Amino acid sequence: MSLGLIGILGLNIYPVLTKRWNPQAMLNIAFHGWTDLSMTYIHAWKSFQEKAIAIKKLDENNNKLITENTILKHKLETLEFQHSTKKAQIRTQNKEKQLLKETGAETGRSMTSLKYTPPPQLSAAQLYTLGVSYFKAHEDEKAAVIFSSLINSSNSFEYHSAFHFLATGVAWYRLENYFLADLYFTEVLRKPEKEEFLPYQAKARTWKALVAKKLGKKVKTQYWLKELMDHHPKAPETALIHSNRANP
Repeated sequence: MSLGLIGILGLNIYPVLTKRWNPQAMLNIAFHGWTDLSMTYIHAWKSFQEKAIAIKKLDENNNKLITENTILKHKLETLEFQHSTKKAQIRTQNKEKQLLKETGAETGRSMTSLKYTPPPQLSAAQLYTLGVSYFKAHEDEKAAVIFSSLINSSNSFEYHSAFHFLATGVAWYRLENYFLADLYFTEVLRKPEKEEFLPYQAKARTWKALVAKKLGKKVKTQYWLKELMDHHPKAPETALIHSNRANP
């Protein structure tokens, strides 16, 4: 064994070198020194593995908490939205009673007054596809019922998209339930102003202006038109407003 290797192993060979050369003694010293060094590395590796496992478990628990928090937040938003929907329906019913008393005419239809019932055997995805078909065909009663049902009962974020809120609002607008329509348009505007949502938000602001006009709120109508032009200066809806003002 070379002196370099013995030095690396950290062996005290002075007693050996000062006495008679004993190969077996040298082997014993080298073996025990190497064994001690190996055990040190084994303990260090085992400690490292235990810490890595502990960190992995903490990371998994953290991800689980994040997921659970997201689900709870979504459920809370759904409950809040359902509460707002009920309030809008009550406002619509009160408006109907007021108009009926003043003019003898009824306006707007609420969820409870619609006769259509979605097919119970269809999945949420199938109902959504059916609702889109009804919406494109202007079968607004069926589209409104399906879209509203998906929003109120589904736990999926897919049916809380900007497009879904906008289409549901338009369906209710066509049914002259302006309070419910306005509620769904507001949900579109609650989305962050990111590029993916901007086209829907431009349309939502346009529809909110139309709702305000239908309800005879001139100041609100002008407010939402200004909001449209300020937030979406290059949107087709803004260009249409400028065109109408230039050619009244």
